[in-house]
Amino acid sequence: MIVGCFTVLTVVLLILGFNFLKGKDLFARSNIYYVVYDRINGVKKATPIVFNGLRVGGIQGFKLMDDNTIRVTLDIDAKLKIHEGTLANVVSQSVLGDYAIDIANNDPKMPLLEEGKTLKGSLPMTLEEKLTEKLEPFQQKANNLARKLDSLIKSGEYEKTLAEIQTTVSNLNSVSKNMDYLLKNQNSSLNASLNNVENITAELKTTTTNVNKITNEVAKEDIAKTLNKLDQTVSELNATVSKINRGEGTLGKLINDQQLYTNLNQTVTDLNKTINTIDKTVLSLKETNKFHLFDKKSKEKP
Repeated sequence: MIVGCFTVLTVVLLILGFNFLKGKDLFARSNIYYVVYDRINGVKKATPIVFNGLRVGGIQGFKLMDDNTIRVTLDIDAKLKIHEGTLANVVSQSVLGDYAIDIANNDPKMPLLEEGKTLKGSLPMTLEEKLTEKLEPFQQKANNLARKLDSLIKSGEYEKTLAEIQTTVSNLNSVSKNMDYLLKNQNSSLNASLNNVENITAELKTTTTNVNKITNEVAKEDIAKTLNKLDQTVSELNATVSKINRGEGTLGKLINDQQLYTNLNQTVTDLNKTINTIDKTVLSLKETNKFHLFDKKSKEKP
């Protein structure tokens, strides 16, 4: 009897401990809901049920239905009120393939959903479905291109277009060959022209140098002549001034001989006086002659 009770107690403790390790509150009340999926890739009993990132329950079990769908039993904390229109979507939690069932679209304004009802849910796309979704636009473009090519071939325009392309390529090859031929034949002429240009440039440089040299020499010579003439003029002027200072020449005597300068001034003064006396005498004579002539004419009248 004691052994049986101990065994039962051990089993109960193991169950409680196992549920505790799974993160399930042993004393919390929960509600059961269901969700049906076409497949449950990655979903197992340890998959958590989350709401806004918070764990609110776990999976109680799976059941294969008659239509080959899989019904999943959800054990959700009773504190979370489930409303009509709520979704149970399988979402990926990491790149390692960990999944969770996310309770979404749980609108508090909607009526409460009774316990035991089935929720709508969705599954994440598989890698194949993602690739198909990405490649579908390219597949459509490839199909359109194939149809256009097929239509072009059937209409006969394909051969015409191909012939025009071949003609264009041939023309391009011909032009390329002609250009290569011209470049090879004209290479020597181009080199000769470039050499001539270099020679002309060198000659122009030499000519410019010579012109600059001649101009500089002429300028130097003109300046030297002018300076020599100016120096000669200054020397002659200095000599003339020296002679005047020494009293040489008429100008020198006039400047340096005071007596001569005084006599010359006196002579000029006397000459002015004499000229004035002569002017007065002439004027007096004119007046006398006019008077006599007038008196003579008076006497001659009857």
